[in-house]
Order: sequence, then C-alpha cells, then structure tokens
Amino acid sequence: MQLALRLSIAARRGVSKTLTPRTLASLGHQAPPARPASKKAAAAPPPPPPAAKSLAAVLELELKYEKEEGAGSSEATMAEIRAELAEWKFDVAPLQARFSATKRFGAQEVRLDLDCTPMPADEDDEGAEEGAEGDEAGGAEAPASKAEEGDDGDDGGEAPPDGYRMLVTIKEAGKATTMQVGCFLGAHLRVHRVTLFPAGKEPSSDVIFGGFDELPLYAGPNFDELDQAVQNAFYEYLADRGVDDALAERLADFAQAKEQSEYVAWLAAARAFAAK
Repeated sequence: MQLALRLSIAARRGVSKTLTPRTLASLGHQAPPARPASKKAAAAPPPPPPAAKSLAAVLELELKYEKEEGAGSSEATMAEIRAELAEWKFDVAPLQARFSATKRFGAQEVRLDLDCTPMPADEDDEGAEEGAEGDEAGGAEAPASKAEEGDDGDDGGEAPPDGYRMLVTIKEAGKATTMQVGCFLGAHLRVHRVTLFPAGKEPSSDVIFGGFDELPLYAGPNFDELDQAVQNAFYEYLADRGVDDALAERLADFAQAKEQSEYVAWLAAARAFAAK
C-alpha cells in the first residue's frame, strides 16, 4: 500500500498528525537516521588569546634580559682588548657600527677600519677551499690563516661562522701610492683584495663597506688566484706590521663586544621611542 493511502487511513483512525519515527515505522516508512552531533559543536572552545603586550613592554623585557646576562661584560671586554693592544690607538664612538685603530710602523701609518656588523663567511670559505686545493697541486706552503681555514671547511657541512670586515690602509710619506687591503676577520685573518691608489685618492672605509665594488681603476686580481708565494709574501708583509692571525682574533672579539653594546643601546632607544 502506498504511503499516502496509509497516512489517509491513519488520519481517519484518529492517529495524531504529529508522526513520530515509531508511527512512521508502523506505517512501513523508514525514518531517516539521526544526524550525528557536530564535532565542532562538541569541542571545547579555545582558550582566549593572552593579553597583547605593547611594543615598549616587550622591548623592556628584552632590555632587562640583555643587561642581566651581560652585566657590563661588553664594555669590560673592549677595555681589556684595548689595553692588550696598547700599540694601536683606537677610535671608538657610541652608536656607531664602525671603529678604527691606527699605529706607526717606521715612516708608515697603518690604519685598520672595521665594521662590527657580523657577516656570513660563505664566500670566503669557498675561496679558502680553492686555495687549499691549489696548495696540494702546486706544493706551495699556505700561510697558517688559509691552510687552517681550508681544513675547517671539511667538518661535515656545518654552517661557517660569522666574521667581520676590515680595511687595512698603509700610507708612507713621500710615496705616491697608498695600499689598501680588504680583509675578513674570524679566528684568522683572510685577505681578499689588495689595491694601490694614488696617494690621497683612496676610497674611505664608508665607501668600501657600503658596497662600492666597481672601482674606477684596476683593483688587482682575486687574492686567492694569486700564486701561493705571492699570497704568502703579502701575509708576511702585513704580519711585519702587526696585522696577523693573533690581531685578527682579538679584533673579532672586540667587534663582537662592540656589536653587543650597540644592541643594548638600540633596545633602550627603541623602548624610549615606543613608550607613551
């Protein structure tokens, strides 16, 4: 019997118009399955997000942490290194990323300009590895700075450490040229460029560190492409003037301490600016 006819008969017999699932079943109609409870509705509501802190408050926490961790160690480290390198006259100013050190060597003035911003050593490591390969082929002995760093490059693909840029400028009264040596500092001294300029025409460290690579005159070959004997002679020339691995390591320590000191000052300045 069709459902409509059964419903009509049920109505005549006084069956309620409100048809329950049981009634429908008695009339031969299958009730639809009950809808499952929504998982979303059953899940507990997420906790409210933590109250947002202001920029000034976050900077205050970071500044407090840095001061507690450092406790003036950066300034102490810089003072210790300056005392240790007493033959060098340092020029260090607050809120500046760059600093310099100068000394006399006979009739020459040797000036070191450094930037305390850490830089990755990827490209320099590649040069050191190429230099090490050249040493094996040519049989020439590499300077300690290059040979040791070439060995470090084989330590299971670890990321190379950061280092710092340094520009060495050597002037001598009565000479028509000035020598500039671009270096990278880490645990060792690594030279990557040697250029000779007319006296008084050499670019400043700000120009060099700013990325001005297209010099208007011949800047010399890639240092790693020089014959190993020539590279060794340049390293020895610098070492005679006190610019060697030992100095590079201490200057890298100084740059690291200087960067930390400037970071704390930057946090304080940013917090003061953000405060209401």
